[in-house]
Amino acid sequence: MFTHGRLRPTIGALLALAVIVAAMVVVTAVLCTVVSVSLATIETQPLTMPSAGALLRSAGAAYLMFMMWGTIGFALGSYARSAALSVGLGLVWTVVVENLLRGVGSALQLVEDVTAFLSGTAAGSFVGAVTGGGEGTPEVVDVISGPRALITVAAYIAVAVVATGILVRGRDVN
Repeated sequence: MFTHGRLRPTIGALLALAVIVAAMVVVTAVLCTVVSVSLATIETQPLTMPSAGALLRSAGAAYLMFMMWGTIGFALGSYARSAALSVGLGLVWTVVVENLLRGVGSALQLVEDVTAFLSGTAAGSFVGAVTGGGEGTPEVVDVISGPRALITVAAYIAVAVVATGILVRGRDVN
């Protein structure tokens, strides 16, 4: 069936993104397990695997966070119509702007309140909630609670998907 518009291909691309992210999480978990077992064997250390629940919780958290960053990148790419510009904007935002805001946030209460809603803060707090904290681990923070971090990550995914859908549906040409 032939239809007009770009929404159907965009939905397909978002579904492909979801599948790719899931595959990436599985491959990463397998590679990390292989490396951990190899190192434990080489160092003749006892092998202690986490529980199935802990593995699933970690994989689910990784999936949600990769989806958040992926859908934000997808939205940036759709709006900018340029892969290089969207990657550059994403990197500048996460590496420079968010870190500057967190640094200034300790001095200004308003900025500190705003940083609680940033994507990097939500992602770091979500990892901290799932793993039990990240003492000394960069970007793993406990600024917001685990449930609030989960809601914030899910909200970023939803807003990115809806904003992309609205933009693409309104376009009449590629």
